[in-house]
Amino acid sequence: APVDALIALQEVGDTPYRRSPAIIRGENLLRLLDDLRMGLLAGRIPIGQLDSLLSAVRSQRAAIEEPRLNTVLEEIELRASVELAKLGRAPI
Repeated sequence: APVDALIALQEVGDTPYRRSPAIIRGENLLRLLDDLRMGLLAGRIPIGQLDSLLSAVRSQRAAIEEPRLNTVLEEIELRASVELAKLGRAPI
């Protein structure tokens, strides 16, 4: 039994835990939203961050099959587009 445990540990190896691409994309979107929030709290609307958020949301929506999540992404996309339009900048 102890030898079996050692063999099992060797099979696992030293590879780090890998997060799924969906988790990585979600974390990136949350980081962009947080950066935008911090800019708004500082009293400025960061246009570059709005552009980055908008392009990230648009690229993610194609890969999302969950209807509720897709609805949230649509709302984020709409709001970012409206804010860019208010600033006189057409969304990319």
